[in-house]
Amino acid sequence: MLLNQGRLVVDNLDKPANCIVKQFRFSGHAGRTQLHDYLRKIETNAKVFTVHGEPEMCKTLSTWAQQELGLEATAPRINDTVTL
Repeated sequence: MLLNQGRLVVDNLDKPANCIVKQFRFSGHAGRTQLHDYLRKIETNAKVFTVHGEPEMCKTLSTWAQQELGLEATAPRINDTVTL
């Protein structure tokens, strides 16, 4: 619903999104080099959430994005709350 209609619907909350939401699809076989190359192309004010993969690898990728690229990146776990 967020991507298609621009609305955030969670439990009893239904609000219009006041942000730009983008979804990127890549192969599950993309390696570290390809992921790093992709992250280098992201706008520096973007918030990055690494959510697909082994938890430790998601954390490693988000830490790299923070340290090497200065991106605001995190690897949220299931049931974590993030503020946009």
